[in-house]
Amino acid sequence: MSNLKMPHLPDAEDFVLLDTELMNVSQSVPPDNWMHVLLADRQPKVRFALRVLLERQPGVVVVGEAVNVEELITQTRSKRPDLVILDWDLPGLPKSDSLSLLRKICPSLSVIALSGHSEARRGALIAGADAFASKVDPPERLLATIQECTRKRYRKLSHSP
Repeated sequence: MSNLKMPHLPDAEDFVLLDTELMNVSQSVPPDNWMHVLLADRQPKVRFALRVLLERQPGVVVVGEAVNVEELITQTRSKRPDLVILDWDLPGLPKSDSLSLLRKICPSLSVIALSGHSEARRGALIAGADAFASKVDPPERLLATIQECTRKRYRKLSHSP
């Protein structure tokens, strides 16, 4: 018989405490060269998981969250993110209109479309997303996608007049 103990599984109170700590960290002013990320997803659990994942990455700070396109546009105007991780099924305007409006607000903005449906990839890229990530992919895949967007953005900015 094994003496292995089951690990502590977080309960709702743990998430509230962790979420409060993360909100306090994200409200501090990050250095200008950090990647400022805006999360736009209709599902609170997805936003929370993304926040936890991203806040653990050096040089990344989550500057806001949105649950619909109206909030996304408002947050983009006020927070001026470098990157939006966009739920491809976010309630609101059609995707192509949303992406063009976001880029009018923040011309150098990178957008990663996120969906649980891998068949959404083609439509997201055609509509103008910089990259696509599936919600069923491992977190490392999303992090690699973010790094690639960061490299592309840096190259674009370093070559602009």
